[in-house]
Amino acid sequence: MEPDWTQVDFQNTGRLQGVNGDRLRLAQEALARDLSINLSAFLRNSVTATFRSAGETIFGDFLGGASHSCFSLALVRPDQHKLLLALEQSVLYPLIGIALGAKPGSFTPPERQPTEIELQVVGLLVRLILAETYRAWATILETQLETVTVEIEQTPARVFPAAESVFAVHFDLSLGEHSGKLALLAPASLFQRILSEPQPAPEPKMEPTASAGTVLDLMMPAKVAVDVWLDGCEMRLGDLLQLREGQIVKLDHPVERKVVCTLNGGAGLRGQIVSTGARRAFLAEDFTA
Repeated sequence: MEPDWTQVDFQNTGRLQGVNGDRLRLAQEALARDLSINLSAFLRNSVTATFRSAGETIFGDFLGGASHSCFSLALVRPDQHKLLLALEQSVLYPLIGIALGAKPGSFTPPERQPTEIELQVVGLLVRLILAETYRAWATILETQLETVTVEIEQTPARVFPAAESVFAVHFDLSLGEHSGKLALLAPASLFQRILSEPQPAPEPKMEPTASAGTVLDLMMPAKVAVDVWLDGCEMRLGDLLQLREGQIVKLDHPVERKVVCTLNGGAGLRGQIVSTGARRAFLAEDFTA
């Protein structure tokens, strides 16, 4: 039996404040960056995830909005926590379509529920998103989450009591001209340790001893590590061990897709690989979030 679409409000009433709030926010920004890279690699098309907000909210309020979404429920260990993922139909169907071979820019979201084959693609997308979520959250939860089961949730209202406080993280997803919202909901107790940790005393403010221009001049000679990344491929360990000099590993990275340039391992630029004589170079086109 195919799941029903459910309306959901992606507005968030909670706010991240203080040092602990900064840690939570940085983890979600890292998650958005990893989702962009890995969803793009999985679909072989550019997907952009942007972190919008995170914090505690009432589950009943979350379900009271007006956006059509598909819900997936994951049971994770340790402690058998429930994790609810909500993805708007406006971006879900384009993601499914591209995964099944539709051409970018030619796909129109249908006015129907997903078929059984499409639900299999949804399952793959959900597991990819969950894997990146666990990796990003491990830095703040100080534990590694692991999926026990994951399934399409036909009745999300039964996942948590309506009055229960949950921790909600909101992202915008865009795929070409299509866009929509992604939300991750977890019990507030999962983040209770970091949310309840005492805030460190603020450091005393130091009077500036030099102008901004002087500081900038002092920083100009500093060296920045610039790395340009091509999305790779997966291969079996046995094939990897059999690689010999002169053999070619196909990366399946379309030439029209932008490559990512990181600065000191963090957010940097997007652009493309170009030739300068007998050498390769990076043509910067825009900054990443």
